[in-house]
Amino acid sequence: MAGENFNPFNQNQNPPIGTGEGESPLISPGTPKMPDVDVRTFGSDVKSMADTGGGAPKPYQPAAPAESQPVPQEEKKPFGEVFETPGEVSPVPAEMPPAGMQEFGAAPKFKKGLFAGLLVLIIVVGLGAIGYFYVYPTFFGGVSEIESPPPAAQEPASPQTPTPPIVPQVPVVGGETTTMTSTATTTEEITPSPSQTLLEHKSLFKTAADVSTNITLGIVSISSIKGQLEFSTAQVPILKEIIFKNSDGEILSASGVMGAFLPDVFSATVSADFENDLTLATYTNDKGTWPVIVLKLRSGSSLTEAKTTVQKIETSANLPNFFITDPGTASAWKNGTTEGVSNRYRTFSLSGAGLNYGWTGDTLVISSSYAGFQEALKRLR
Repeated sequence: MAGENFNPFNQNQNPPIGTGEGESPLISPGTPKMPDVDVRTFGSDVKSMADTGGGAPKPYQPAAPAESQPVPQEEKKPFGEVFETPGEVSPVPAEMPPAGMQEFGAAPKFKKGLFAGLLVLIIVVGLGAIGYFYVYPTFFGGVSEIESPPPAAQEPASPQTPTPPIVPQVPVVGGETTTMTSTATTTEEITPSPSQTLLEHKSLFKTAADVSTNITLGIVSISSIKGQLEFSTAQVPILKEIIFKNSDGEILSASGVMGAFLPDVFSATVSADFENDLTLATYTNDKGTWPVIVLKLRSGSSLTEAKTTVQKIETSANLPNFFITDPGTASAWKNGTTEGVSNRYRTFSLSGAGLNYGWTGDTLVISSSYAGFQEALKRLR
């Protein structure tokens, strides 16, 4: 083995590993061969890079930071203008807006002008209002008011003319004898004055009647009045006052009632001498039912003339109107005195029937029976 270079990594050799001078080797020559181990070093890496065509390594030097530059501001362009991308130029020029239209870029100026105009208008209106409501009244005595004309006076409605009553005419047969057989009718038109409209009734009886009732008539006539009165009897006498009203709810006046009972005696002129509010009642006893009428002379009317006019009752052909049923044959008129009152009376063949009339002061009482006439005089005291 002399003359050969010793290669410690020769795989064909297993050199003994000495432990020191004069020491025995740790591995004997007969020990099995160990595997080859390559050690990587910096030099081996450089050589490997050079063998593969690479250059020598250089140290890393970081790049210097770039200087800060201002960010370019994007230029605002009007609405409708064609925007161009960087490096690109539009071959078609922007179209002009049609006449009468403004560019979008001019909108702020228009808004500012509109706002300024509104502000000026508000200020002008405010100043005008202040001048009109505060300055002018202070220096010139205020705003004159326009007076509205007074409402036109309304004329009072004219009263309705009541339907003229239909009164049966009863002929007189044989002097003092009277019968209820008659079909002919005599009517007299009565036009009441506005004062004859009554809405309230005040009885002339100082002692109130036993019963009081209201009756409404569709048509004012003697037949409709007598149709509401029933002929009956009672063991205990009773006086019932009746208030007749028309379809409008108005109380029948003296002219309306007396014009139905005695139209040939109580004309409109005669009725005007009496107060409008009369008292009408029925007196019922064991003989039957008998109507009673009380009228008061109007203040300022002549009592003497009224008595003369009322005497025409004795020659009237309408006396049967005071009876609910046929009174029969009549007798002659006679003088009498009842409850200290002078009166005139006429009896009939029907038991209890007798027409009486008389004056107590300025009050006229008419009854179809003596008992009813007497009772009315008592209640007038």
